[in-house]
Amino acid sequence: MLELNIASLELNFYILIVFENRFGNLNG
Repeated sequence: MLELNIASLELNFYILIVFENRFGNLNG
């Protein structure tokens, strides 16, 4: 269970970074 939580946390963090990069590129 602990490993699954860590993997989910890393995935959420990765998605957050990708989202911020996309919006940053749109804003210039």
